[in-house]
Amino acid sequence: MHADMPCAPALTGLGTCALMVHHGFDKIQNVDGFSANVVAKFFGFLPGPPQFWTLSAAATQIVGAGLLSVGAFSRPTAAAMSATMITAVVFHLLNTGGEAFPLGIPKAHSYNFELAAMYVLVLGYFTVNGAGKYSVDEQLLGGELELYKKGLNGVGINPSGKYINPFISEKEQKRREKTGRYY
Repeated sequence: MHADMPCAPALTGLGTCALMVHHGFDKIQNVDGFSANVVAKFFGFLPGPPQFWTLSAAATQIVGAGLLSVGAFSRPTAAAMSATMITAVVFHLLNTGGEAFPLGIPKAHSYNFELAAMYVLVLGYFTVNGAGKYSVDEQLLGGELELYKKGLNGVGINPSGKYINPFISEKEQKRREKTGRYY
């Protein structure tokens, strides 16, 4: 998909985010209703007030839509948005059941969980692949994975599995590895 249509991820991200963002605004406008009828009723086991979870979901949908639409920090953003939508799928399944999926014909002509499930699939794609060539991650940040590697190295974690102590020189680190003496 990327080689033949390099702008497809960007267009898919823009479309997905344009459709997602209003769900977050709706939660902000109806905090009490969503908190009582969804969070407290179906996810009452979560710690803290239901309003916290409502506003957290709204923030994920609004801020996440903004970030993913331009392809900034795409993988963690898409993962957070996907987690929110997995929760939405769970809610719909708890609320209306499976509705004879996959061959049944629901009364409303669509499964209540299907939109949330489609979001999970699309956001799963971005979680694994990133936002593609035409994204802030690639065009301005020098590549999303490289950015994360630099960040991990900065706190002493080498993605190759070796521990790097940020407080000693690279030469000293090599000496310690060669000799096996870390003092």
